[in-house]
Amino acid sequence: MREKGLQTLLVYDSGRHNFLRMNYVAYLTDFISVGPETMLVLSLEDEPVLYLAPTWDIPRAQEESWGSAVR
Repeated sequence: MREKGLQTLLVYDSGRHNFLRMNYVAYLTDFISVGPETMLVLSLEDEPVLYLAPTWDIPRAQEESWGSAVR
């Protein structure tokens, strides 16, 4: 990211799983969301944050992903 001059990277997944298409959020977090939208925010300065819907899936995301910041 530094090399490209990026401060923040947003990685989005629509929740539509397809074996023919890469799920970048799952690849980077080890968490496969069941909801309609998931976004991973990667920053050079702060810890990564995983945003997801539905909110009732947050405990599973905290357990399965390597990051602890899940909202």
